[in-house]
Formats: sequence, C-alpha cells, structure tokens
Amino acid sequence: DSSLKNLCSNFFRAVDLALGDTNFEHRFTRSRLNVNAMLQQMKIIANNYSIGLLIIDEIQHLNTKKSGGAEIILNFFVTLVNVASIPIVMIGTPKANEILQEDLRSARRSAGLGSLIWEPMRNEAPTPDLSTPDQMIISEWYAFTNTLWQYQWVQQPAELTDELRNTWYYYTQGIPDLVVKLFCLMQIHAITIGLEKITSELFKKVYEEQLQPVHDILDALRSGNPTRIARYSDLTIPQVQIEEYVEQQRFKAALKTEIQRKDLGPHYSTLIGMLTAFDYPAATIEQYVTSTLKRYPNEKLKTLFQHILDVLDSPVAEDKFKQHQTTTLARKPRTSRKVMKPEEWKSTEANDLRNFFSQAQEKEVDVYELLKSSHYLFDPTSPVLH
Repeated sequence: DSSLKNLCSNFFRAVDLALGDTNFEHRFTRSRLNVNAMLQQMKIIANNYSIGLLIIDEIQHLNTKKSGGAEIILNFFVTLVNVASIPIVMIGTPKANEILQEDLRSARRSAGLGSLIWEPMRNEAPTPDLSTPDQMIISEWYAFTNTLWQYQWVQQPAELTDELRNTWYYYTQGIPDLVVKLFCLMQIHAITIGLEKITSELFKKVYEEQLQPVHDILDALRSGNPTRIARYSDLTIPQVQIEEYVEQQRFKAALKTEIQRKDLGPHYSTLIGMLTAFDYPAATIEQYVTSTLKRYPNEKLKTLFQHILDVLDSPVAEDKFKQHQTTTLARKPRTSRKVMKPEEWKSTEANDLRNFFSQAQEKEVDVYELLKSSHYLFDPTSPVLH
C-alpha cells in the first residue's frame, strides 16, 4: 500500500529470501506492530546478521498521505540511519524530491544524508588538458560511446564520426538505457534487412519505429524547458523488449524467405542448401539463386545448379567475394581449391553426399530414398529402439 509499514514488511521479506530459513515477515507483520516497533526489529536483524548496506529502491512510490506526510517519512529515514547504524542508499525518480525536500528544513536534513542526482550524459566534446598540453580530457559521453561502439555486430563496421555521435545523442539525449537499446535495436534491424552497416538514417528509422513511447519525454529534454521536463519527472523509461524485437525480425525474415521460396518454385530451398555447403557468402547465394530461377523457371535442378556454379566462379563474382571478405569480421578464409562440377561428382568417394546425388540423378530417383536404401539414414521406427 506504499506506506512506511509496507516498506518495513518488504525489508523482512528481503531478509527471509536471502537467508531462506527465517520467517521474519510472518512474525512481525501479522503481530500488528506499529512502524516504530518494526524499526526496532529491523535494527536487531541488521545487527544480528551483519547487514552491511540497505538499498531502498523506488522511494518515490511512498504514499505521503498513508505515511503521515513528508516530514514523517523523512524522520523515519533519519531514525533508520541512526538506529540501524548501517549505510542506507535510497533510489528514486525526481518525484522523490517531493518527499525529501518539501521545505527548507527537510532539504537541509536530506542533504545531510547525502544525495546524488544522476542526470543524462551531456554531449560534450573532448577538451584540452591544461596540465598536459598534448592530452585531451574525454567527456563521459565520448568515453561511453567509444566503448560501446566497439561492439558492432554488422559485417561492415563504421567509424564513429561526429555526425553519427551527434545523431545518436539527439535520439537518446544521453540517457544510458536508451543509448544502449537504440544501439542494439539499430544493429538488429541493419542485419535483418541486409544493410549490414550503421548510418544516420538508420538511427532515425529505428527511433521512429521502436522508441515511440519515449518521444514525448525526449522532446521535453531537447526543449530545455524546465516546465515541460517537470511534467515527466516521474516517468520511467518504458521497457524496450529487445528479445521480442529480435523474434519479430526473425519471423519477418522467415516469412519473407517462405514467400520467396513459394514464388520461385520447389528448387529454391534445394539450391540454397546445396550451395551453402560451399564457401560462398549467404547473401550472394540467395541473390544468384533468385535471379537464376526468375530467368529459367522451367529448367531442371541439375542445369540450374550448373548455371549458378558457372556464374559464381566467374571473375566478376570472384571480385565481389574479395570485396566481401575485406569488409567482413570473423569470416572464414576462402579456400583456393577448385569447386568440383556436378559431372565430376561420380569420382568422389562412395560415401560422399555428392556421389549419392549424382547416382540419384542417373537413376532418376530421390536422393533421400537412395540414402535410405543404402542404410545411411536412421529409421526411428527400427526395432532397435524398442
């Protein structure tokens, strides 16, 4: 009920959860003790179990009416510090100032407890270090973004320019939670659509599509108007579910592939699977398979496969591969061995999948049935399992 008594109950519950074999919440909340009596029990528990630090989060939710007013709440915290004799950290949104600094006397007492206002980072450029002329003093914003920028997952990592950094700040206003989430969401989007790089336009697109709940808050911060900012003093940043966004993007990509597969005929998935075994970039495989099927929609699988291999082995495609390799991180080295053409698959070893595929083409049977009859596929209905 957001009262001081409920705060004490939460303390007993937290101790019970930490220790596991106590029952303080039941003992002290069901006995109808008043707040002062609970405070004494908190002191005893803190001393008996050597509690080194008490953290009280979301203190802005304390109800001043149910607790007897802001002065009563402040007296409670001061008494708690004195009685329990342990450090106490109170965390809350700016609305907590209504409790801790309602009047001048309360402001002085709360300041005596010690306070720190955690503001958004400021977009400040590095400044010269007067003590060391050759050195620059890096601002918190620059240090934070420089470190975060190292974690680019896209295939074409970009340099963090002033334009990108300023755009990043504009759409997050230096709020750490949003800075990290926009960075993650933007890369997920870039990878999903095949862009594979970070741009200023991408910052804007992802901000407009995925961070709509915080637009009003950020607009107020950009205005610098204290009156507008005060309207959102108690608003927490809405949770952006990155995992849910990733699943949505995966579903969209899978749906797009499925639609494309159906439009291009039954050979699409087979060709993609066969070519993936070779060391060609996935995006290139999809591009050439799609264009080939559109150009030759009625050709046989073997002819289509041979045509795509010829294109992939051409000098033009090879130049594209080299360019792709120079811009891809953690890419496996491309082997220089010659790719064996389908008509040469007969010469492979008997247990080579390509050999089976060649036999299936000659016998005009399904390669699955050939593998099954050769006992290379395990039968789940086999008596061995029973």
